[in-house]
Amino acid sequence: MTPAPRVGIYVRLSAPQSGRAEDENSDSIDNQLADLRALAASEGYVIHDEYADDGISGYSGKVRPAFQRLLADIADGRVDLVLARHADRLERNESEGTVLRVASIKAGVRWQYSSGQVVEPATAEGGLIARVLSAIAEFESQVKSERLRQHYQGQRLKGLMPAQRDCMGYAGFEIIPGEAELVAEAFESFAQDGGSVREIVTRWNAEKIPTKRGAAQGWSNAHVVGILRRPRYAGLVADRDGAIIPDLVGQWERIVTPELWRAVQVKLDNPDRKTNAKGRTPLSLSAGIATCGVCGFPLRTSTGKMWRTGEKYPILLCRNPNRGGARHPSGTIGDLDPLIRRAVLDAFAFGPTNLFGDDPDAASVHEIYDELANLRAKRQRVMDLMDDGTLETWEGKTRLQGYGEQIAALQGRLEGLQSASAAAGMLPDLRAGFIDVQTKRASFQGLLDLREELGARFDQRPIEQRRQLVRTLLQVEVGHGQGESKYSISHKIVTSLNGAED
Repeated sequence: MTPAPRVGIYVRLSAPQSGRAEDENSDSIDNQLADLRALAASEGYVIHDEYADDGISGYSGKVRPAFQRLLADIADGRVDLVLARHADRLERNESEGTVLRVASIKAGVRWQYSSGQVVEPATAEGGLIARVLSAIAEFESQVKSERLRQHYQGQRLKGLMPAQRDCMGYAGFEIIPGEAELVAEAFESFAQDGGSVREIVTRWNAEKIPTKRGAAQGWSNAHVVGILRRPRYAGLVADRDGAIIPDLVGQWERIVTPELWRAVQVKLDNPDRKTNAKGRTPLSLSAGIATCGVCGFPLRTSTGKMWRTGEKYPILLCRNPNRGGARHPSGTIGDLDPLIRRAVLDAFAFGPTNLFGDDPDAASVHEIYDELANLRAKRQRVMDLMDDGTLETWEGKTRLQGYGEQIAALQGRLEGLQSASAAAGMLPDLRAGFIDVQTKRASFQGLLDLREELGARFDQRPIEQRRQLVRTLLQVEVGHGQGESKYSISHKIVTSLNGAED
């Protein structure tokens, strides 16, 4: 007797079922499960497991845990048949459809839908049907997504966008009194002289005020900054890029005045503002230094997300509160920082020896290099005289000891200057073999060695010293466009390099 097929029941709902008024509609998780359990019973199937992704769009590219578990069970040979309400419940984009088809073909797994249609992806006809259904599902999802965007944009332009579920102080369009009072206090506290994000975080955690998402670690600087950045609290409406839409007032009760909100944005955007009580230093070369190519405002760090994988990465955004409805450019720190580093190295490699003009630390470094070269030459002459017997050994050792002590003292001074000064730490010793002292020219290999040495020195500097070098040497601007072409880096001191970056 042939054993009954083992089935995996897969169900999905794009919006979370919990708390929804539409829980009883035909596409709810519970109704999908009930229909597919009934189908399995009528066909005599054995249910191996049920896989439910609640509140995850199949088209968004987000990881679907239950779908991944289903793929693993298919690969392990635990499932003979997959049951789903419709093809669009299984997958909504071509990449996931391909993964499912390949896994099913390898394991000999079929799919069956509530309509009774059975698809065998391993056959030519079944593979064609699977690809057609996948294409139709993706098309329908794109159309739905476009309609939703148009709908939300229309609502936004009417000032009728409800608050997101994680928006403290609001439930839809209604104010939550206790939370609203906390939000108002946070704005007023931060706007005062000496007010800080860290003070708000510390107070809220001490008072055990829960976050909207119930974060186990409590409030963080990022949480509070997110609150202070929300224009909703001032009754203002922002476009999808975060720019305030002029002359548009939200149709909800505001918690703070627009004037207070704008004052807070100015303070948040101040590049001289310490980001916590200890003055945490930015971790990138570009944040707060690179400027917007549209308005000239310093770009600040934010987080981008890969739409397919959900992977997060650091980006730069214009936070100018007065940019109106114009779309301003953004940049990727991982792309821009290496370009800035290369430009700094070029300035030291190809710039003049007095790159920093009258900087006393830089001048002292050059003097020390000269003195060290002179002492090392004298030491070598003594050693030569000792080798040919012209100089007594005891006298030679005495002189060498004296030269050694002087060299050690100079090296100590040099290390102190290089540790304290970014400029001093980067200045190369032209007698180190990179560049001919007489001709002031270097071979191709010499330049490669010099750049490698400069790169090592630059990377060893504390981040704030590296950022100070960037501020001194470069003007960095981010414009619209794609790839490296959107980044404009010009030299302030070594102007001969402008336009010559490769």
